[in-house]
Amino acid sequence: MEVQRLPKIQDLSRQKKLEVLLGYIRSAELFEDHAGEGFL
Repeated sequence: MEVQRLPKIQDLSRQKKLEVLLGYIRSAELFEDHAGEGFL
């Protein structure tokens, strides 16, 4: 994740706390390159 994009994402998602936004980004990244990706 590019750090300079965080303020724009924060503005668009209307997240007031950066920690919350980073938690959502981290959760989404857990599914990238997932071992079961091709099953569905």
